[in-house]
Amino acid sequence: KLEFDKICERLADKTMSDPGRAEALSLTPRTSTAAVKRLQAETLEAESVMMRSASLPMCGFSDISAELTRLKAGADLGCGELLRVLGVMKAAKRARNGFKESGAQLLWNYARRLQYDERLMAELDSAILNESALADSASPELQRIRRSIMRENEGIREKLSSILRSPHLKDYLQDAIVTMRGGRYVVPVKQEHKRHIRGLVHDQSASGQTVFIEPMEVVEANNRLRELELAEAAEVARILRMFSGRCREIQSELAEDLEALIALDVIFAKAALASEMKASPPDITDERRVIIKSGRHPLIEPKKVVPVSLSIDDGFSGLIITGPNTGGKTVTLKLVGLLALMAQSGLFVPASGGTVLPVFSGVYADIGDEQSIEQSLSTFSSHMSNITRIVKAANEKSLVLLDELGAGTDPAEGAALAMAILETLEQRRCIVLATTHYSEIKAFAMASRTYQNACMAFSLKTLSPTYELIMGVPGVSNAFEISRKLGLDESIIARAREHMSEEAVKFEELIGEAQRRQELAEKKVQQAEMDRRNAQSIRD
Repeated sequence: KLEFDKICERLADKTMSDPGRAEALSLTPRTSTAAVKRLQAETLEAESVMMRSASLPMCGFSDISAELTRLKAGADLGCGELLRVLGVMKAAKRARNGFKESGAQLLWNYARRLQYDERLMAELDSAILNESALADSASPELQRIRRSIMRENEGIREKLSSILRSPHLKDYLQDAIVTMRGGRYVVPVKQEHKRHIRGLVHDQSASGQTVFIEPMEVVEANNRLRELELAEAAEVARILRMFSGRCREIQSELAEDLEALIALDVIFAKAALASEMKASPPDITDERRVIIKSGRHPLIEPKKVVPVSLSIDDGFSGLIITGPNTGGKTVTLKLVGLLALMAQSGLFVPASGGTVLPVFSGVYADIGDEQSIEQSLSTFSSHMSNITRIVKAANEKSLVLLDELGAGTDPAEGAALAMAILETLEQRRCIVLATTHYSEIKAFAMASRTYQNACMAFSLKTLSPTYELIMGVPGVSNAFEISRKLGLDESIIARAREHMSEEAVKFEELIGEAQRRQELAEKKVQQAEMDRRNAQSIRD
């Protein structure tokens, strides 16, 4: 609902390894204040290391979980698998050495667990050529066998070349080339002349026009070559078995290396994402208050996003947000929930310094239309089904986000039900943010000691929302003003006013006046701040 999964995807893109990526995609918020503060401190240390260091103490590595399982089962590893194990040891060495003198105490707690076998690393480095082959220098015996194979190959090719060059055999051959069938050197001979070449027939072409014959002159040499190849395979298997045995001896250390490296990879990804988002660490508190300073929704394009500031503090525990459709109410709800989830996962939040967030045990959101055709639920029924679950589960450590509370049914009943739900959540001491269009709920918040109003600003000049949140005052519908601007006859607007109750008209006028006074007060505050700066400048 809050699109935290998309944040995890962006985090995963910043990791340096496949196992780190998988860990980032499964990131889960913590619910302990101490754990959240530690995660935030780790990200802060990683950011500091990134800013100070010319190169990161981290490098890519592979997931060797499958290799460790095979080692535990007694199986031997192949060249590619050993290379992946070597990669983990190299990453462990780089990280341990890099963090040792960094002064990053929390990150060093991970790095100090890293272990590696220098001698084994050096031997693997020189012995393994690539994913599928050992180097000749892997052992003296392997080097001797491969030299013998080379000599036998050269001898066989020389003998076959002399046969190909022979004038009296030239007409019997299909092509003057040497090829292989079944691991043995052969020459292609025309079907009708196969009796003129003494040797063993190994294959024939699809057309049947060509047979592949191993001349008798190279049979013995081919036999010796085959024996050498078997000896080479046995020696390779012996070397791989030896290396696998040595890795098996340190498999618990390798498993611990993998765990620590994954943790460090994700921590540095968090710091990299913070840099990209221009995010900062929030103050984590045990108190029941939420203060967001210039919060920017991280999934909205930075050039288009309008920063939102809000505060649920000073004895308040809820915020009722009103304003026009598409004015940013739902985005504001999602922003608060998303920042809470990010902070509790150790991620910095895209907001200014001074942002304060508590640690929630649960974040509950009823946002958007969840109408289900299968269950034959109406929009209202769907919302109430969600809200019923939320009311049962929520407690004093919960954040509850309710979009268009009470909508989808009779306005009078919907408003009454919404107020009852808000009162119940107030008794549970939850922190609540709700959006609504109902005047009754605005009035309820104005009379409440724990709920306060806020509204999304709307420009009557452009007839469009400004996406700015104004704290302390509810929004007005602006329906009459918008209709007047769009040219609706004044008599129709006057008749519409007559249909409204006198209390409703006065209430809307009161809210409008409050908004105007709030805007005027803010302009005066801004002017006073400019005057103060000018005076300070003159004094300087």
